[in-house]
Amino acid sequence: AEAYRVLVENVQDAMWIEERGEDDQWRATFVNQTYLRQSRLEAPEQVVGLSFDDLVARGIISREEAEQSIELYNQAAGSDQPLEVELLVTWNGIEMYVTTTMTPVFDAPGSNCHRLICWSRDLSRHRQHEKALAESEANYRAVIDGTSDAVWVIDRGDDDRYRVTMANPRTLELLGIDPSKAIGKTLDEFLRPAAAEAALKRYRQAEEMGEAIEYENVVERNGLRTEVVTHLTPLFDSTGRCYRIIGSSRDVTDRRRAEAALLQAQKIESL
Repeated sequence: AEAYRVLVENVQDAMWIEERGEDDQWRATFVNQTYLRQSRLEAPEQVVGLSFDDLVARGIISREEAEQSIELYNQAAGSDQPLEVELLVTWNGIEMYVTTTMTPVFDAPGSNCHRLICWSRDLSRHRQHEKALAESEANYRAVIDGTSDAVWVIDRGDDDRYRVTMANPRTLELLGIDPSKAIGKTLDEFLRPAAAEAALKRYRQAEEMGEAIEYENVVERNGLRTEVVTHLTPLFDSTGRCYRIIGSSRDVTDRRRAEAALLQAQKIESL
């Protein structure tokens, strides 16, 4: 018994037992130390033996969440299988994301359930991390989609072929193709043979040099000629294999035209 007590009191998940009395009210009859710590309660007596009406009156839980808990307990008691749910709860003024498992206990086969063994894991940090990551990704996506530069990512598969995994609107506009014709495709599936071969040559160059490279090239489509400065950054795994290349191209057509005009003007002035 002592071994079980030590295990329950030191487990990292909150654990408690709910029992339904003759008045049909659910009351906690046991809570472990993790339960108290997560709820910022000082002693078991603050919740043990109290009905949900009592807990609401003491401000530990809201009436709405009390009704939700009662409904879940009744649902678990009416089943012969553990019930697992994920919830956003406010308990003793603390908002937490938790996953809770309620296991019904029966005194005899076919009898009504009046006891639940409950476990709850605090997912707050995990959910906060997911939210922060999603917001971060959304911010990065907004920057990439809003930039005037073409930005794309190509991944090298097990077959050593490069496939596009991301391309912002400017990339697709520059190439003059529909997104569905580029994402997930190899270069030769959406570029002209000469263009695909030239791009692949540059990717291999960045891979072999093991560092970012920059060069000027021309993109031609539908009679339009766009001069760009392209930057390729190769990424390598722990074995030294290049698995991804991040590319960007900046339209310098107007700049080059201005430079040419300025050069021409200077030549005229020198005559």
